[in-house]
Amino acid sequence: TLTITIPASLKTFSFFSLQSTIMDTVKVFIICAFLGVAVATDFHDCGSKQGKIKTITISGCATPPCILKKNTNVSIQMDFDALADISSATVSVHAYIGKIKVAFPMDDSNACHFMSCPIKSGSAVTYSAKLFVKPEYPSLSVIVEWALLSPTGTIPCFTVPATITA
Repeated sequence: TLTITIPASLKTFSFFSLQSTIMDTVKVFIICAFLGVAVATDFHDCGSKQGKIKTITISGCATPPCILKKNTNVSIQMDFDALADISSATVSVHAYIGKIKVAFPMDDSNACHFMSCPIKSGSAVTYSAKLFVKPEYPSLSVIVEWALLSPTGTIPCFTVPATITA
């Protein structure tokens, strides 16, 4: 005869309650993945003068290097605090391949089409845009530099490592 003694501390343990907790966690994970819950992306500030970046969210990229799949749109959301009055702004996007700086031309370089202008100093700003990753771009690793420029200087600017893939 085999006798098993269960310690008092384990008598309240229930496999079914553990299973239920695991299932609840899995359900939350699946719902978040299905809804595409945005996660802020790690970035490096590259000289922001008229804006203080709070968060950068790049679709499908929580941890760099970000994967930029050819023939798709990549969504960028940048939340920042304006440190100056801004009446107009342009978008400048470049890729560094080693030390070579190459322009990523934007279909619309007017940043005010992707955020509300004019902007008062001290305002919280959300900039949202998309970058089309053209099929003719080479598959390689780059550093993406994304800057919003006013007539008087750089508003926010960030860099993030990325890999362009087929």
